[in-house]
Amino acid sequence: MIERRGRDGMLRLMRIAVVVIASTAALPAGSEVPRFAYVVNSYDNTLSGFIVDNRSGQLRHNGHVPVGKFPSSVVTHPSGKFVYVSQQTSMRVSGFAVDSMTGRLTPLPGSPYNPKISSPFWMATDPAGKYLYLAGRNSLNIGAMAINAQTGELTPVKGAPFPGGKMPRSVAVAPSGQFVYMTNIMDDNVSGYRIDPLTGTLTNLPGSPYAAGDAPQFIDIHPSGKFAFLTSWNTKSILTYAIDSVTGVLQRQNEFALGSKVFPFGIRLDSKGRHLYATDFFGGVMGFNVNIADGGLTAIVGSPFAAIGKLPATLVMEPSGQFAFSPNYDSHDITTYAVDSGTGALNALETTWSRPGPRAMAIVSGDKPVEFQPQSIYVTNADDNTLTAYRIDAENGSLKAVATRPTGINPTSVSVNTTGRYVYVTNAGSNTISAYQVDPTTGIPKEIPSSPIKTRNDPRSLALDYNDHYAYVANTAEHAMSIFVVDSTTGTLRELTQVDQPAIVFPRPAGVEPRSVLLHPASRFSYVVDATDSRVFVYRYYSAGPMADEISQDRIFFEVAKNPVALAADPRGKFLYLAHGSINALGVYSINIFNGEVKAVPGSPFPAGTSPTAVAVHPGGHYVYVANKGSNDITVYYADTAQSRFTRVGQVKSGAAPVAISVEGSGRFVYVTNEGSNTVSIYSIDSASGMLKEAGNIPTGAKPSALVVFTATR
Repeated sequence: MIERRGRDGMLRLMRIAVVVIASTAALPAGSEVPRFAYVVNSYDNTLSGFIVDNRSGQLRHNGHVPVGKFPSSVVTHPSGKFVYVSQQTSMRVSGFAVDSMTGRLTPLPGSPYNPKISSPFWMATDPAGKYLYLAGRNSLNIGAMAINAQTGELTPVKGAPFPGGKMPRSVAVAPSGQFVYMTNIMDDNVSGYRIDPLTGTLTNLPGSPYAAGDAPQFIDIHPSGKFAFLTSWNTKSILTYAIDSVTGVLQRQNEFALGSKVFPFGIRLDSKGRHLYATDFFGGVMGFNVNIADGGLTAIVGSPFAAIGKLPATLVMEPSGQFAFSPNYDSHDITTYAVDSGTGALNALETTWSRPGPRAMAIVSGDKPVEFQPQSIYVTNADDNTLTAYRIDAENGSLKAVATRPTGINPTSVSVNTTGRYVYVTNAGSNTISAYQVDPTTGIPKEIPSSPIKTRNDPRSLALDYNDHYAYVANTAEHAMSIFVVDSTTGTLRELTQVDQPAIVFPRPAGVEPRSVLLHPASRFSYVVDATDSRVFVYRYYSAGPMADEISQDRIFFEVAKNPVALAADPRGKFLYLAHGSINALGVYSINIFNGEVKAVPGSPFPAGTSPTAVAVHPGGHYVYVANKGSNDITVYYADTAQSRFTRVGQVKSGAAPVAISVEGSGRFVYVTNEGSNTVSIYSIDSASGMLKEAGNIPTGAKPSALVVFTATR
């Protein structure tokens, strides 16, 4: 994006750059750690979900939901039970209930809601979670909606909307819940209101509006309630105000000049009010120490801090103070920062791909972090034509067989959906998919009434998208990828045809020998490897709804190293890993987030064992494992994804002819099926090196061909 200066240039940017900061509302008692994060993506009208790893700050993809047109802000209810998204073009607010265990979202009754203002794009709740206040970009006023504490439903507050200034930009509620403030870009001021605690109605504060520099952007309130801070675009400064605790009146205190080349945009205080951060829209993140006596600012040593991504919208602080996050609108990713607890300095760790145009982020917290609990493993046995289910001991990773079920002929792959409710097996010999419903208590699968489900010739691999809406099947003899709609109630599959989408050819052509299919973690692309012609086919998706609503007619493939037979993805969505069977190597390819293109990184392919057949990635993203059928071992690699450096760590013996490998979600155990010895090998993972230590093995049926692990979240 070309840099623009002055008011006119700044206003032109308003249509394409909106910052969202997590609500300043107080957290419930004991809520000190992040659990889930939600990011609005303006380009494709979606809200992405993530699980936050409290140890590393890593964002784990957790599906996405469609919202209205041009979503621009997101806030979470102080209880953590609800999430709200404003939509500028649709002029509505979508509401979702948050599953406290998984973080998955369900639309609230009556959603989307009408806030009665034009172009709502910035929101904040009061600390008690009773009211939601919205700045309407084109409405000259502030919206107010009451929140039903039980259902999360929104209804307009009586008398709303209330008068504001020209081009309202942002709103912030004081920690006391008594006052709310809104910046007005065109009037160069801040409107202040008193909140009626019983009705949520607003009345103007004495002296409101208050002068606020030139083109004020975003405002945040100190946790003590004594000070307000805002960014002023054209004066290139941060303004400080003292807040009268009785009247709510703002009194101008200080102005911190930032420099002529800085474009201050988002602003955010940490939970203790010791540090303040502001984004430079075309640069990085600036950090300041806050004098809690007078609100004075001094630069943190090392500030400004690199944003890594392009056009950082804002900095979102999680309540424990360990990590901060910046959605980067122009590079379609989110930067994770480690926060120095003493100095407040930021250290950029890595970025995670989002969907197109991330510009807003909010966090749901709780009194304990999300726990990943391995529960079940499902193994297909090719010579027995069976599926065996095992329960996992979460303490030591050991397995106990609980059931064996018949499949079709020559089962070749097995997949489980994100809830663990359904399991699917591709049967290459009978051209079918066996579908099972799983008892959540015992882990025992039972074939659903519509199973087996007919598919194309020689199905070898099946992948489910993170939303559990679609299944993708690589059919080797058909030279194609077929796509199925998943019925979330029954688990049955229905193949998409041109009746569903007349402009699309079904099934999708996928080369001479499509062997394996994979979905990008952000659900933006699907990848199919062609083992004969050594290509990777990439299918691109542009949709505000679930996967495959709009499949690009452009079939793109990229040449890769010889004989790719299996693939896996970096959990952050930045790299693709391929097992190259005939050249005994691991191929590592960077992913272009804009078009899905894959390109070999320097040094790729890297040496593996003999005849690698499968590859798996640690959920943390820093270790990669390759099963080598010919040399009866596992190769371990360290992946420095931030620097695009990949190093072979070592080799570990397995059973005879390992053909499938999986890492369970907590990142503590690895499981390998050994075709030649009819066993599953169990390994524990050294957290420091990624190396594997054998922890036992368990018998399987004849010629185990594939396995999948289900890990629950708590």
